[in-house]
Amino acid sequence: MENTVSKYFNFIFTVAFSLFVFIYGPPSLAAKSSVTLENCGQSLTFEKVPQRVVVHDVNLLEMFLELGLEEKLVAYSGISGYGKLTRMLPRFHFVIDSVPEIAPKYPNIETVLNVNPDFMFAGWFYGFKEEGVTPQKLQKFGVPSYVLTESCVWVSQKDSVSIEDMYTDMLNLGKIFGVEQRAAALVDGYKIRLQQIQEKLGTIEKPVSVFVYDSGEKTAFAAGGLAITTDLIRLAGGKNILTHVRKSWAKTVAWESVVKEDPEVIVLFDYDDVAKKKEFFRTNPSLKDLSAVKNNRFIGLSYSHLVPGVRNVETVETLARFFYPEQF
Repeated sequence: MENTVSKYFNFIFTVAFSLFVFIYGPPSLAAKSSVTLENCGQSLTFEKVPQRVVVHDVNLLEMFLELGLEEKLVAYSGISGYGKLTRMLPRFHFVIDSVPEIAPKYPNIETVLNVNPDFMFAGWFYGFKEEGVTPQKLQKFGVPSYVLTESCVWVSQKDSVSIEDMYTDMLNLGKIFGVEQRAAALVDGYKIRLQQIQEKLGTIEKPVSVFVYDSGEKTAFAAGGLAITTDLIRLAGGKNILTHVRKSWAKTVAWESVVKEDPEVIVLFDYDDVAKKKEFFRTNPSLKDLSAVKNNRFIGLSYSHLVPGVRNVETVETLARFFYPEQF
């Protein structure tokens, strides 16, 4: 009888432990084994799992929390100053009340170090910039970091950007924090959903021409060819009219070049100002005759949908449905 009970409890323990490992990865190995990976052309080695993490920007924070790492978050930055608090995925709103925001916009090195972090997740112009916090400055104080892959175009040679960069970040974070299986399951789910969207779209003979507008009146601040937005548009059956611009985000796009390309759709960054932006296009003498304007082909999407993050596949589906409603 005692042997039977022992076997029963051994079986229950084995099942429970296997389920834990499936969801969170092997904790003992993660804690003891070093992890080496490539990031922005640099080889990074992590000897232990970080325990006190600072994350910058809402899209990166959603990626971090989607991996179930909220207990390791000691601070975040760059959200309230840009009006992004209310745009965070509702299931992550609890973080706002339980974790401090150390800077509403870009933090400085002292602000970050004040919370005694052992890791920072940010990107170039997603928290990192030369006159503020950089991976090199953090490293001088013994704080390792991981750089959002899409943003590496600002500091290293990168020929293209795609949704694969977001997958890479999720998988790399999974390795760093010992939740590889959880990260892999999420990425597999994204790929399956994306494949289903592509199957509904079928072959697109002539992609819809698209202009992605963030802001600016004298010139446009818009998505260039090295922004992940360009690949999301491609996957949805469209083509960014600024694909040839070898930048992620271009701050001084001439309106004459937009008029010349005459986009069929205009994607608007929605900071609760979509109506105002539409009015700008409709009342501007140079822009009111664009095909997208005349046909009222505007679509507003939140910041987190149009930069790397866990909403990217949702963005592809939303755009595909807008471009080709008959396919859905």
